[in-house]
Amino acid sequence: LLDAMFVAEITGLSMSVADIIPPYVTGLVSPMISNAISDVIYAGFEMYEATVIKALPNLFQTTVRDILSKTISELTSTPADACLPIPESQLSSGFINFPDLLLASDQAIEVGGTGSSPYGSTISNAMKLIMEEGFAINPLDGTSGANDLLISPLTKSQSGIAGTLLFPGTLFDVKQELNIDEFVGNLVLRVSEVKVENLNSIGAPLNLLQPISAVTLNNTVGMGIGQNPLRGSMELLFEFTNDDVHLSNRMQITAEMPEIFIDAALLVSFSEILFMKFPLQYMSNMNCWLSLIPGIQSEGSSLTLSLEALDISPSNILLTFDCVSCSPEFEALSKFMKSSEAIEEVNTMLNQVLDFLSDEAGGELVQNQFDKMLINGHKDNDCPNNLSNIMMQDPQLPPTVFDPNMEVGASNIRCSGINVNDIRVTHNRVDNTLFEFGLAIDGLDIQCELDWSYSYWLFNGVGKTQLYTSNSSASTMIAFTSEDFNSNPPDNSLISQCDVSLSIDGIDFQGGLLADIADIILDGSMMDILEDMISALACQQMISLGTGVISDLLQNVDGLLSTYLEPTSTALQDAQNAENNLVVPPDVQLMDLFSQESSNSTLIQSALDIVDKLLGDLVPDSSNPTGEDLGINKLLRSFVLDENRSLILDAFDLPASISEGGISFGGKDMLMGTTIAITQMKIIGLDTFTVVDILNNVGNHTISNHLHWEYLTVELDMVVNINALDSTNAFISIDDLIESKEEIKVQFGVKDIDVDIYLMIAIEEYKLGNIELGALMNTTQAFN
Repeated sequence: LLDAMFVAEITGLSMSVADIIPPYVTGLVSPMISNAISDVIYAGFEMYEATVIKALPNLFQTTVRDILSKTISELTSTPADACLPIPESQLSSGFINFPDLLLASDQAIEVGGTGSSPYGSTISNAMKLIMEEGFAINPLDGTSGANDLLISPLTKSQSGIAGTLLFPGTLFDVKQELNIDEFVGNLVLRVSEVKVENLNSIGAPLNLLQPISAVTLNNTVGMGIGQNPLRGSMELLFEFTNDDVHLSNRMQITAEMPEIFIDAALLVSFSEILFMKFPLQYMSNMNCWLSLIPGIQSEGSSLTLSLEALDISPSNILLTFDCVSCSPEFEALSKFMKSSEAIEEVNTMLNQVLDFLSDEAGGELVQNQFDKMLINGHKDNDCPNNLSNIMMQDPQLPPTVFDPNMEVGASNIRCSGINVNDIRVTHNRVDNTLFEFGLAIDGLDIQCELDWSYSYWLFNGVGKTQLYTSNSSASTMIAFTSEDFNSNPPDNSLISQCDVSLSIDGIDFQGGLLADIADIILDGSMMDILEDMISALACQQMISLGTGVISDLLQNVDGLLSTYLEPTSTALQDAQNAENNLVVPPDVQLMDLFSQESSNSTLIQSALDIVDKLLGDLVPDSSNPTGEDLGINKLLRSFVLDENRSLILDAFDLPASISEGGISFGGKDMLMGTTIAITQMKIIGLDTFTVVDILNNVGNHTISNHLHWEYLTVELDMVVNINALDSTNAFISIDDLIESKEEIKVQFGVKDIDVDIYLMIAIEEYKLGNIELGALMNTTQAFN
């Protein structure tokens, strides 16, 4: 089908939200890490909420639209020979086997099918969707969705009134001279102004096109279901005149049937080959469908189109005669027909007539009409093409620290046994231009080893030493600035404060006699010196344990959003420009989607109307407290969402822009590395559509669609890994920092979402019209 697409592109896309649901984090085992991560996420939310809301329309109008358009383009760029029908070798008989065509394979075998699905599953899946969703029975009143989806629009197009067919003027007119013995005169019998009302009262039982044999379809339908009975009316003129008599009676005859049940079995033998080669452009031509059925055969041969069985069962019939202008005799008859006795007699008579028609369903009278239909169907001038001839177309600090009385050096510091009692994250929006983000580490215990050297009067030496700290602390404050956080993201960040309180409990010098001398001379001095040195180091490295990762994360978001804050054209403007600038070669004829002159356009419009009603109309839904919901919501719950009304995407289902190589974020500083991996995404609220206004005309090839959700919530299952870096260049090497791994769940969402989508669909008229039905039935080729 996509082979007929000249262009299929999203030319306009915008999204806006009224509010963002604050993020929420659960699942953390460690309260310290839980609080830290939760505060980081919420701080980001406070800084970026207004910016995200502002950036969303442009994000969708550019990046998201481009991604979707590229995907559509790749789908439509198929070879011209990709649209292949089901191979003839796969066909098993001369006629279409309806069980194989319309049923699942296990059901087909039970009623005469092969069970091998020779025609694929496209049509059977479509039939199941239509019957179970589109034509579903409303449990409140018993009526079917077929009324709104099919019957109402079809009848309204004929009469201007949904559910009504009008045949104005004279429908039947007989003028006959009579000469029977003494009964001589002129007879006029005329039927006019025929009206059938409340045809959109179809309901249970409803089972259409149900195969009961290889070539026989049973159809069961209830009509007059609900509050509106099926009603038919006509005006009847009866005149008889001669030299002595002049009778003229004009009557309005009305029949009402509160409920009527029809069961009809129809034998139809479609040629398999012709059915497969049936072009889409003739879908609305009944004669072309009839031409797929072999014509009149010799006497004794099997019938190819016949009414096998018919049962018409009205619950009650109310027949009334109202005189428009009648003779006295007919006036009296009209009054009599309204009596209970007459009504009972008429009901009996009409039921007998219906019984007769049911008995004669396969009789000669009905069969003759079918034969005439077949003859007309095989006339070349009735069917635009002879289907039998159709052919397939187309980091070191300086190593020496100076003391006024001595020269002491320390280098190659290596720390291990790091233990942190608590990490706290704070955030404060000072005003619209300043946001402060704080990180504090308490209860820091650490063991370090270093190379030392000293020179003091006559003494000097070198060696190694270990030092031990406990209950130390460190804190830093990062300041983010913006022109206005109400509309802009941060444009700068700096560390506005760094405080370190380091407490060394002891120093152990190593290196023999010189070490003992150093221990005596340097113990107190070295302790002060190392505390100052490591405190300075902490502001450069230890605090980076948090600030590096946090800055990376927030700055990444800033870079992502800033490109979407510049003003752009609207989605509608882009869509109109795209169609106006579409270049079409002279040998390509594009179909006007909304033209009334093309049979292909009529077919497309009918399909669009059905889709519009299937998705946008209210349908019965027992899962909704109100008993009904939009069709799209019910379809999503039936075919896309799980039993909890969620769409679950595992890591391998996520696009690379969200999870590349299983990693969604990676950041590092000189002490540690942090990775965040999304393992699963759950989307809740996809079935909260309140507005589905789709398939509207904004150009010859462009349709607009407006959607509104009540809310959308996203739950991310994530794994956060924090581990030491293996770096020989680091000033501090951490030998035994145990990897920290947390599995968390992050939930966030948006409320009152409006989405506008403009889709340009340029279809080549010739290619579409010559696509064969068999190619669409081939599941692997249907959308090529």
